[in-house]
Amino acid sequence: MKARMLSTRQSPTGQQTSLKRVEHEFPTDADLILLCSFRADLDGEQTYDQLRKNLLAEGFRAPLDRYLIRSSRILQRVSRKRYRLLGYHP
Repeated sequence: MKARMLSTRQSPTGQQTSLKRVEHEFPTDADLILLCSFRADLDGEQTYDQLRKNLLAEGFRAPLDRYLIRSSRILQRVSRKRYRLLGYHP
C-alpha cells in the first residue's frame, strides 16, 4: 500500500523537470489575446494598432500593451508597424 502511494506522487516526467524549465512553453494571457487577433488568418499580418486595440479591449493598459507587443515571443516584426505570427517549432 505504501509503495503504491509513493508511485502516484512522483512526477511522470521525472525529478529533473521543474516548473522553471517548462515555464517558457506556457502561453501568457497576452500571447493568447495576440493569437486571437489574427483569427483565421494565421499567415497574415496585423498592424500595431490592431494588436494594441485587442489588448486594450481585454483590459491591458498603456504602456504595458506596447511592451507586450514588442516583447512577445509569438510575434515577428515585419515592418515598422506590421507584425506576423512566428511559426511553431516544437
